[in-house]
Amino acid sequence: MKNTIISILMIIALVLVFCLLVAIKQTFRHKTQDGYLVKFEYGKWQLKVYSSFGQAYWRYVVFNILDVFTFFE
Repeated sequence: MKNTIISILMIIALVLVFCLLVAIKQTFRHKTQDGYLVKFEYGKWQLKVYSSFGQAYWRYVVFNILDVFTFFE
């Protein structure tokens, strides 16, 4: 029972780490002269430009985690 819980927690941790790492590449890929472009689709395509790397990075992290959740629905 204890090993099963540890295994589930490890899988969740690996998914979160993967979301964090992928977000770095996504943020740098959409760098423009005005800032960092964040593209997402929930209902319709939306674009937002953030001047800070941190703001754009954490938006991508949240969107990646939401994508993982919607995959398992």
